[in-house]
Amino acid sequence: MMWACEFDPPNPAFSEALVKEVEALLGVKLPQSYVDLMRRQNGGYVEERLISPLAEVPQEMKYYIGDGYVSVGSIAGLNPRPGAHGSITQTTYMVDEWDLPKGVVLLDGDGHTWIALDYRQAKENPPVIFLISDSGRHINIAKDFSDFLDRMIPSEKMYDEKGNLRSTS
Repeated sequence: MMWACEFDPPNPAFSEALVKEVEALLGVKLPQSYVDLMRRQNGGYVEERLISPLAEVPQEMKYYIGDGYVSVGSIAGLNPRPGAHGSITQTTYMVDEWDLPKGVVLLDGDGHTWIALDYRQAKENPPVIFLISDSGRHINIAKDFSDFLDRMIPSEKMYDEKGNLRSTS
């Protein structure tokens, strides 16, 4: 994972106590691979990455999944302050604000679309999903957070400097 920069303001310094506090606030056990990533940098913007969904994209989701890839621009970190910008604790507020399903932990998004850990499917090492707020539709983009990190590719591998899809032949 290539971090571009921290959020402004940045999340607090990583600690095991912080992990436990955030897990208690959200009522989840965070994936160890997520915790390990936060140990290196507690959330922030990433050099733009892309990930392809694990299944064929349904027609009604194709508008949001350009050229078959979901864009990842940041990964939320740990902050015990509910609703803190750039923190997964923002989930509680955003789920209510955008009428999202309960049981997800938001990692990245803009209000209309989200990347989230889906604890509705698994209580430990949940899959990572791409979720559309308006319809509530979602698609799995990784079997768990480790898979999410492993399968992301830099956007420049798929797009040239003008934003055109590179030839795959």
